Amino acid sequence: MKIISHRGNTKGPFPSKENTLNYILNALVSFDVEIDVRMLDNKLMLGHDEPLHSIDLDFLIDNRESLWVHCKDINSLEFLKNHEINCFSHSSSDFVLSSRNYILTAPDGPRSANSIVMMPELSSKPFKGGYLGVITDYPEAYF
Repeated sequence: MKIISHRGNTKGPFPSKENTLNYILNALVSFDVEIDVRMLDNKLMLGHDEPLHSIDLDFLIDNRESLWVHCKDINSLEFLKNHEINCFSHSSSDFVLSSRNYILTAPDGPRSANSIVMMPELSSKPFKGGYLGVITDYPEAYF
């Protein structure tokens, strides 16, 4: 099963460090990492609710095999998919398809053997495994 760190978290949420370069790099040592990116004035920015930290395209390209980029706006999605970055966008959908054809499902969304379950710790459904992977704030708990 693929274990993906949510915003760089490895042992639970840590909002002040999430989506920061050093926090992401630390998580990348052991896990793939889902990050939040948006485009502001033609610059790529990290941040969940707002753009907080600039990020170089080279970093995303160099780590594209391990990053799952949640594009927070249409401009970043269009830009990054053209650089072969594994990216996706969603708002209230039960599931979405990433640019690399991964099915990402909401915590209580429909699940299949080929899905990546986002934040199973927030789900009212029991997590029984049998999925392709998870995006979680607690990736170390899966070992």
